[in-house]
Amino acid sequence: GRPSVVLDAHGKRRILPRQLEDEAASSQFVCPICKFVVINAVITSCSHSFCDHCFRQWVGQQVTHVKKGDAPVQLIPCPQPRCQAKLRKKDICAQSDAPKSGAAGLLTRLRNNLTVRCVHHSEHFKHEFGKDAERVAKEAGITCAWVGDLVAYEEHVRKSCFVENHIAGNGAAAAGLAAPPKTETAPLVAAAKPTSGPADVSGAAEDRTSVRVAKYDFLPTGTDRVQLALKADDLVKVIEVTESGWAAGVRLSKETGEEVGEPGWFPVGYVSEPEAMK
Repeated sequence: GRPSVVLDAHGKRRILPRQLEDEAASSQFVCPICKFVVINAVITSCSHSFCDHCFRQWVGQQVTHVKKGDAPVQLIPCPQPRCQAKLRKKDICAQSDAPKSGAAGLLTRLRNNLTVRCVHHSEHFKHEFGKDAERVAKEAGITCAWVGDLVAYEEHVRKSCFVENHIAGNGAAAAGLAAPPKTETAPLVAAAKPTSGPADVSGAAEDRTSVRVAKYDFLPTGTDRVQLALKADDLVKVIEVTESGWAAGVRLSKETGEEVGEPGWFPVGYVSEPEAMK
């Protein structure tokens, strides 16, 4: 399988501790049972966090180990290493049900503010799970520098990560495009004619990619057929953007929002930012 697809024992894709921006300071949010960043967290009265499924399995194992006859098991040890606490049922609660104040509330706020790097971030090339991203960077010049909140991570990988889309065949590769033009960086805008005003994009279909407006004319150089010619005010669906400044995309009809012509590469500086499309 792909090195970047790190699965737990139940086949769920997980976040590794090395993806945390401040791994040392965030160790309390790594489940000591599965060794991944905690999901569906439960919090104990001794201020430790565990994945709900991991904790339930731990409880089952402890009950099986200490149960004698029909007597209920009143106490189980906390699974956090070196913690001496003995826990009752009332000492454990789901993070979503934890009090807003006190230690449990503080843990919840800290976890929600965790900062994590994309699994494909260039910082991870040195790790085994970063080998997919390293290969894509070398072959296609596409990298990811996303760092964000833990709660936004899954949506980023699923919808927005150019590297993940490239590997999964959702980006320029899926559109049949070769690698970007073989220049170090895309040309800068020079002596270009700006648009006369904002274009009407009401007919454009919603997409996980961004729809933008061409601000300037762009004429491909030489006979490079992988480049896409643009005219000011053209409507463009952007599929990928590389660190070298090239974007892959296809023109859209302003009337219907349908794709017009073949996709190609163009300098991203020649089109508007996604925010301009609101």
